Amino acid sequence: MRDQAQKSGSVKDVVLLISVTIPNVNVNIDDMIRRRDALKDTFRSMKAKQSASAFCSMLRRSGWYFVPCKYDHVAVLLAALPMQLVEQGPKGVFGQNKTSGVGVALSSLGRGIKTVSVESKVLLPIIGEWKGDLSSPGMLLAGRRGQIMYWLPFGGALLPALNKNAVAPNENFKLCIAGVPGSGKSVFMQELMLSVLGVGGKVFVLDYGRSFKRTCLILGGSYIEFDMKNPVSINPFSEVPEDDSAKSIEARSDFLSNFSSILATMAAPQYGTSDLQQPMLQRALTLALLSLIYSICSFNLSFSLSCCFLIVLKFC
Repeated sequence: MRDQAQKSGSVKDVVLLISVTIPNVNVNIDDMIRRRDALKDTFRSMKAKQSASAFCSMLRRSGWYFVPCKYDHVAVLLAALPMQLVEQGPKGVFGQNKTSGVGVALSSLGRGIKTVSVESKVLLPIIGEWKGDLSSPGMLLAGRRGQIMYWLPFGGALLPALNKNAVAPNENFKLCIAGVPGSGKSVFMQELMLSVLGVGGKVFVLDYGRSFKRTCLILGGSYIEFDMKNPVSINPFSEVPEDDSAKSIEARSDFLSNFSSILATMAAPQYGTSDLQQPMLQRALTLALLSLIYSICSFNLSFSLSCCFLIVLKFC
């Protein structure tokens, strides 16, 4: 246009040239938009045909075959609506019940068959999403078809009061969440944590990266950091039972057999302990536990001397 304006040499010719050129551009843009919309409609039509074909193939394996509707669209549409398939009419001369409705008309056209209600209920191809476990409220999620459902990895074991007559679950309640960085793994886990807390559960989190720190502080929890600036002394013997019941004896035995491996990992994380070092570590753990029992027996007057000797023998 600049070259033509220079050749024309007048402002009037330039304005006329612009007014003639711009409608041509608009026509080209409108044509491109129409072509784009036509391609979209074609793609949607092809996608719908592919989805319908896949649906028919899936149900054909179950014994259901579909016939395309060409001339009876209205009757089939009305039959799909609620309370339209069959209607009970007035009784006849001999007292029999008459039925009417769209289903009777479709049966006369060969589009329906008569069967018992039990058979129809079993053979009906109902496809729906999982509704979740209503007896174990948890995270409120939505499926791909919009079905609202409750989900909780612990099932009804978290709320036994609501599942008195339910079958005992056979899961081990383990869960693995994977995703790329920034996809919302920590946010999902925090939502799961809030769901467990909402039904009265307790949550213990081993946080690597401090993703749960702010949420823990907002909820009034205890966030324990192991840092050189904040030294924390943990007593491994604080949860060891001291009474002489069968469960306590078993718990103490499990503690002595399992905690030595934790101490071995803390002492030699790379190469581990040798066959000589491991029994020595086990013996040191037993002596430390015996000294703790002796201190309890010395400062607690409610313990008798015979009871202390009995506990020591149980540990040995």
